[in-house]
Amino acid sequence: MKRLSTLLLVLVIALLAFTSCQYLPDGVKNAIENVFGVVGDHEHEYVLEKSLGTATCTKAEEGVFKCSCGASETRVVTEALGHDYTTASVVKPACNKAGSTRYICTRCSKMTSETIPATGHDIGEFEELSRLIYCRNSGCSYAYRPEGEGKYKEVIVYKFSDSDLDEFDRIFNELDEIITAAPAYDSTLHTYEEDSETHESYLVMEAKYEELYDVLEYVTSQYQIAQVEYHVDMGDAQNKEDFDYISKIRTELVSRFYSFSQVIYDSMYRDYYYFGMTEEEIKAFIFESDAVSNPEYKALVDRNSEIEMEFNEIPDPSLSDRVPQLYAEFVENNKKIAELMGYDNYLEYAYSNVYDRDYSYQDVKAIADYVKEYIAPLYNNVFSRWNRITANLTQSDAAYIAYVTYVVDSFFANAKSNKQLNDYIDKMSFTSNPDKQISFSDELNNLMGDGNLFLGQYGGAYVTTLYGIDIPIAYFGNSSYSSSFTVAHEFGHYMNEIYSGGVYSQSFDLLEMHSQGNELLYLAYLNSRDDVMNDIEFEMVQTYQMISMLDTIMNALAVDTFEQAIYTNSYEGENADVIMADGKITADEYDLLYTSIISDFGGESYMTDTYWRYVTVLAPCYYVSYSVSALSVLQLYPMANENFDAAKDAYLKLFTYVDTYESEDDYITTVEVLEYAGLYSFTDEELYVYIANSIE
Repeated sequence: MKRLSTLLLVLVIALLAFTSCQYLPDGVKNAIENVFGVVGDHEHEYVLEKSLGTATCTKAEEGVFKCSCGASETRVVTEALGHDYTTASVVKPACNKAGSTRYICTRCSKMTSETIPATGHDIGEFEELSRLIYCRNSGCSYAYRPEGEGKYKEVIVYKFSDSDLDEFDRIFNELDEIITAAPAYDSTLHTYEEDSETHESYLVMEAKYEELYDVLEYVTSQYQIAQVEYHVDMGDAQNKEDFDYISKIRTELVSRFYSFSQVIYDSMYRDYYYFGMTEEEIKAFIFESDAVSNPEYKALVDRNSEIEMEFNEIPDPSLSDRVPQLYAEFVENNKKIAELMGYDNYLEYAYSNVYDRDYSYQDVKAIADYVKEYIAPLYNNVFSRWNRITANLTQSDAAYIAYVTYVVDSFFANAKSNKQLNDYIDKMSFTSNPDKQISFSDELNNLMGDGNLFLGQYGGAYVTTLYGIDIPIAYFGNSSYSSSFTVAHEFGHYMNEIYSGGVYSQSFDLLEMHSQGNELLYLAYLNSRDDVMNDIEFEMVQTYQMISMLDTIMNALAVDTFEQAIYTNSYEGENADVIMADGKITADEYDLLYTSIISDFGGESYMTDTYWRYVTVLAPCYYVSYSVSALSVLQLYPMANENFDAAKDAYLKLFTYVDTYESEDDYITTVEVLEYAGLYSFTDEELYVYIANSIE
């Protein structure tokens, strides 16, 4: 053991005796360096032997360096170069949209971007004509309607209170005392005779009756105002509570008011109150009054109001299992209401009593047959054209922008569509009765500033006149529910309220002609403005509007056919063997029924198979009016493209026919109004042939 240790020591001493590494074999030298480090005072001199790759933007170039003594290591030859960016593209910012600058590296093509903040609107001055304030930045169509101090702003406010209810009770009780104290009717003593003692007594009763009626009109106007305030902000709990409360109060007070009809008939005031009415008319009026004052009627109406409110809060009716259930209950309630009103079914009640139509629901079959023969092929052709136009369309295409401008963007926030509709309105003026001095343009400006225009959350648009205070109001929902075409539509309704003053009895079919006709004349006006849209842009807008009009005809008639099947519990069309297998149409068969009906109409390729779910609760048996009116006024469009003034005059006669009346009691049918305007009637096959041959 000692000998071995001595041998090792000698070996080490011998090795240390070598002071120059060049005399050591490489293997020995490296072994020593690995154990003891650098031998003596030697410093490596490394030289690049080979590169391990070239430098890039994000990675350095490395190489293997070697000393003559054999030592080696890896070192950085060239640091990472970093990106060399140059501008690739710039998107300029807009008023309400940020821009961006995109950069690209000249070496590796890496992309990066930098946001350019939106510039914000350059708000201009208020413009009296459109009653809007516009942005002055080039290319920006933003506009807005400033909050005005309109003359109706303080008038159209919901303010119903318990004191109003007390007022109704007070007058009701006073009237009740007067009528109760009156002698029973005696035909020998109480026949109508002016300046008689009975007549003088009747005038006292009548004054109190009118006083009660005025309060009822006020309550009705408060109901209307509560509804529009609820629609403006449906998320406001107070608005919802107010509308629900006044809905029930109004039904109750109407019921109490009409409870006097029979007792007046039994009193000495009979011949005075019912003067000028036939015995048949009196009996019908009393029957309906009794029905309205029936507690069962009130309960049914109140429940239907609750159903409508629940329906309004369903996010997507097309997917909701609740909709068929609500509708089934709604239908049963309506059947009971019709029975209380003396009708065999709700269809008869709605057609004649609610919507004042000049035709029965059975007559609609002939209209439906014409639509299937002439309109369905046109509808499918126009839809095919729409698919062709939109096949490769992008949101940056001019045609798409034109579509958004006129049929999607709000008229109250898009300067371009606002200007064009205002220009069109300026062309419209009544000519048959210059004594009235009514101008479309003046009335639109008044509407924009008087405080009777409302914009809100409810998805819809409508016009109505407030009872008692006789103020017409207009409501528009978001986006397309306030587009320039929607405003043109509702403004047609508004102008009828202005022109007729709500005095004359008019069918709902005619009322829709006022609105849809205005849309079509506006479209024809845009067609005449080559400086507004090029051919491709206009084709997009025109095709959409034609689809909208034809789709209204098809779906509205399909809805009416659907409702006829539901309310009569009978159906003979496609899949009737399945739908009527157990002798009745149940809620779980409603969707199949509607899809079968649209197949019968020949519109299964494009018609919305859930359309019934959106409209039948809110407007029972109403939608056929949209179809009949659209058919009637479609003829105005090709006419206007040939001679705008002739079409305008025909359209305006749909308003001014009332100038031929000698009294408020005069009445002519909707078909007669169309004849007066020189237009085909929806009952004439010639109309359908003309439309099929004239609409592209």
